[in-house]
Amino acid sequence: MNVYAMNDCDWVAAETAESAIKFYLDMISEKDTPESREEFLEEPIEPLADEHMDKMRFHDEDGRVRSFTEQLAKEHAKGKTFPAFFASTEY
Repeated sequence: MNVYAMNDCDWVAAETAESAIKFYLDMISEKDTPESREEFLEEPIEPLADEHMDKMRFHDEDGRVRSFTEQLAKEHAKGKTFPAFFASTEY
């Protein structure tokens, strides 16, 4: 399982970049214009490197802080279905 940065503030966990993109495009608001969706598709996405997964911090609703690596392992162990929205700086 990988984590993909969809933009500067949202991350999706998925097996492949293609499944992350499809999930994210299905998730974003209907108010987004077709042009903004096309712009999104112009930028290739790559999985976060291990070093970034270890450095990025996930803040849960209880105030606990974990690395992205730890959070992804936790969600996987809980049996979460992927692809899934993983994190955002906007929430």
